[in-house]
Amino acid sequence: MLLKSAMSAALLCLPMLGGAHQPGLRPGQVPINDPGDVLTRDISTSLRWSVRAQVQLLGAQPRSRSIEVVPETQAIEVERARFVYPLIGETAGSVPYKGEARFRVQLNRPAPASRNVKPDVRWPVNESVLSNIYGVLDGYQGPTDLMVIETAELQTTALLLQAQLDVRLWETEIDEVRADAIEWPTDPWPPQLGSALHPQLFVEPESPPVQELLRRILQGEDPRSVRPYALAKHIAARVVEYIDLSDTEYHAVGRGANPGIVQSVLVNGFRVHGAGPMALTGRGNRLDAPCLLCALYRAAGLPARLVIGYDAERAQIDAFNSLPPLRCWVEFALLDDERDVTEWIPVDISAQRDFSSKAPPLDRTWEFFGRHRELDTLIPISHHWHPPTTVTNDGPPALWGWLPEPAIPLVDSSVTFEAFQTPVRGDDPVDPYRR
Repeated sequence: MLLKSAMSAALLCLPMLGGAHQPGLRPGQVPINDPGDVLTRDISTSLRWSVRAQVQLLGAQPRSRSIEVVPETQAIEVERARFVYPLIGETAGSVPYKGEARFRVQLNRPAPASRNVKPDVRWPVNESVLSNIYGVLDGYQGPTDLMVIETAELQTTALLLQAQLDVRLWETEIDEVRADAIEWPTDPWPPQLGSALHPQLFVEPESPPVQELLRRILQGEDPRSVRPYALAKHIAARVVEYIDLSDTEYHAVGRGANPGIVQSVLVNGFRVHGAGPMALTGRGNRLDAPCLLCALYRAAGLPARLVIGYDAERAQIDAFNSLPPLRCWVEFALLDDERDVTEWIPVDISAQRDFSSKAPPLDRTWEFFGRHRELDTLIPISHHWHPPTTVTNDGPPALWGWLPEPAIPLVDSSVTFEAFQTPVRGDDPVDPYRR
């Protein structure tokens, strides 16, 4: 087979070490000489971070034809509303403290006496907080949960959604010899992994351009003619050499009372074209490239997911840049039947493309493929550009969503983020992930 022959001098020629099944073990048991996970976290790099997202909704602002007349900002009026923000789970280099997650809705004026709040020592509640009590919907692709706040009648010119998540981060390392020794599973993928083969917004594995690009990458060969790790690396290498990252990553809206005069520019979402358009042309941005790689992995039968995160290091270096420094990468699943273990392997295709337009040799360990020495400052936020449920927002995808009734009012929105190393209080419980 052409694909297997072309890669036999690379990962496929590495010896198969570890993970051998010992006679007499029952399903799910681990052999005594099991060497552990193929992906490991560097304990010396462990840090706990907090990331806070703010979504400001502003009533529509009509433009005046006269500089002497400043029209009033329209009110946001709804009978009821549901607000949604993601609550991401564990990733290759992170573990969230879900019990410490915060989500609240705040007005630009004192909230009514009927507001729905509880005291919060870590994030004090002021008089304009309408609600900080949220429910959680689980079971979505990723897997991911959604935090949900429901409010009654609203009439205001501005709303502020605030969400905060604490997470522990590590750099990751990979044992490529053992990773490449893992075969395809003999049984169908478990439901949780099987869902990571399905389409989602901007990740379209069944798109004709994606299918055609995969056929060209594999030269028509069966994806299972090579092991999963080797397949993932081969596809990533071809994508590195195919893509051209040349487009902006943000949508913005200008605000100003008078025509032709913009007093502020608000980032109100992210410019994501998705896997299909980039597969067709090769052109896009650093957010499109992971969508394409994720779709190609899924089209090849390899479970994969997006990870959208906040680059805390870049934010500190470029503190005066008002654009939110988001990063997006891919994780694919390695299911080791003999050890009954699933591991997610990170692949940062945009960072690899920034490093070089030519893929490194397949028989060498890459930076940003398994080994990722920047994950200790990349804070995962979501697996989806838009919540995977029946909510909307005012325009481009921006991670959040809402469902206002009886109609969607005209609003402008701005999305901002901030991150900081989580302060430790004397009465905090012992951190189970601190080493």
